[in-house]
Amino acid sequence: MKQPAEPQVGASLAFLILTAFCASLALWGWIARRALCRQPVVPWQPRRPVPWRAVDLLAIFAVHVVVAGAVVDLDRFLFPEVAALAAQAGDQGKPTTEHEVLVLLREEPSLAALVVCLLAAVVVAPVTEEVFFRLLLQGWLERAERSWRGFFRIARGLMRGWAPVLASSVAFAALHSRTASLPPSPRVLFHVLVCSSIVKLGTTGFAVAWVRWRVGATWEDLGFQRGELRRDLLLGLGAALATIPWIYVLQWALTQLLPETVSPDPFTLTPFAMVLGLLYYRTHRIVPCVVLHMALNAASLALAWAVL
Repeated sequence: MKQPAEPQVGASLAFLILTAFCASLALWGWIARRALCRQPVVPWQPRRPVPWRAVDLLAIFAVHVVVAGAVVDLDRFLFPEVAALAAQAGDQGKPTTEHEVLVLLREEPSLAALVVCLLAAVVVAPVTEEVFFRLLLQGWLERAERSWRGFFRIARGLMRGWAPVLASSVAFAALHSRTASLPPSPRVLFHVLVCSSIVKLGTTGFAVAWVRWRVGATWEDLGFQRGELRRDLLLGLGAALATIPWIYVLQWALTQLLPETVSPDPFTLTPFAMVLGLLYYRTHRIVPCVVLHMALNAASLALAWAVL
């Protein structure tokens, strides 16, 4: 195990956190000023309804189930000893609701574990989850909302876009809910992260290919505009500065209030996902959402590594 952080490391970490909060407050001051002047914080980018339908999402989900089963079976075949470890009930430690990445870093803070955690949490998860929840799911919900508003009179008086953003955010937060359980061995966690990353990448690749060539989606439908990359990067980083410090405040408060058997992640990730959803709804580009998601996961991983 790593030794506790040196005092100077703790002081540097505290300085960085304080700087982040001050910068976030300054950014919120700018946001408030634009709101008072009735100027948009994030410019609206219109686009045509996405071409994929519910049946396309069901096809992608079915492929996800098949790919997940195939990867798990292949891992069990190639590494039977890991499968045997996973089948054994944990007999050490106490039940925890911590994310697998944090458990692995705490139990085995090696370079290999850090690299796998970086790839899984900072690269694979943000890209694949934003494609699924914002691009595919919220994109389809925005298309469906046009029909719903015509059928239900009560929906006509509501602000357009709130239902797709809320629905995709709740689904995103629910995916990250966890119950308290005894953590498996570090080797099992290592394989879990690798296999889940392979499944996510495989399904995402299929999803993009399906809607691109089977449905006829353009790159703009897929939320990618090459000429906006620099602006999207800055927008994602700005959103990260505005939201991430306060997400950690909420996470800390819920950790103090909730019992140890209840994970605070779904409650903190719901408002975070709302920000992601609003970013996508305003821009209809996926890059700002990916950058913001990457920033949160990278900050969480850096904090976890610093306090080990």
